[in-house]
Amino acid sequence: MFSWGVGMQIEEHLADIAGAESQEELEGKLQRFSQNLGFASFCFVDGSTTHSLRPYHIDTDKAWSEEYMLQGFVDVDPVLGKARRINIPFTWGSVDLPKSRSKVRPGAIRTMEAAMDHGFSEGLVVPFHYVDDLGRMHSMLCSFFWRDPPENFQKVIQSTSPQLHLYLLYWMQRSVALREAAANPANIVEFDGIRQRTYLTDRERDVLSWAARGKTVKETAQILGLYHQTVQEHVRSACNRLGAGNKTQAVAKAISLCAIDI
Repeated sequence: MFSWGVGMQIEEHLADIAGAESQEELEGKLQRFSQNLGFASFCFVDGSTTHSLRPYHIDTDKAWSEEYMLQGFVDVDPVLGKARRINIPFTWGSVDLPKSRSKVRPGAIRTMEAAMDHGFSEGLVVPFHYVDDLGRMHSMLCSFFWRDPPENFQKVIQSTSPQLHLYLLYWMQRSVALREAAANPANIVEFDGIRQRTYLTDRERDVLSWAARGKTVKETAQILGLYHQTVQEHVRSACNRLGAGNKTQAVAKAISLCAIDI
């Protein structure tokens, strides 16, 4: 029988995700969480950066990952094809495979047969497509690999799929935030003549970006779906991080540091 973990409820798991300080820590949390559900491993792919020839990915089954790339399954994987079209979780078993009409087996069939050769009897895929507050498109998926009997897989899916979906939505968003923070060069600002490093949080960048576009605090709150007071707090926090005396100065510094999109 599934349990969320010793003494932990879903709310505590979500708070645990928010506390992750690195991608490695976040990967470990998802591996433990998925193993607690009964999954052997997982693969996470972020295809949001369409200009990249190698999208960001994590695969905790190295043997399968190596064969997958070596055989070029990424170009024929039917799971990826379906994940691009929908935004709800689905199982490998629900994916339609092409008919084999010749001696040459279709790539989609070869992909699934190779997965079975690695001991995977089923899998659950959670796709995730959304546009963030700055209009940037994000497209990701996480595939969980199952090695136990298929009947046990169905029991787990029926009892935990909504909770797993919720957990993964938070996990993916935290992953994006951590990678963006790591990718952006440290902002160097001067406090009382001393040069120091500082970072803006996603929300601080959001509110300053809208301020740079001429939006008031009230208008920004409506756009982001936040309370007026919450936007003001993000502005104050950004000012403190940037050593700015007011919102206008904070916007100017953020632009000069390339810390916000306008």
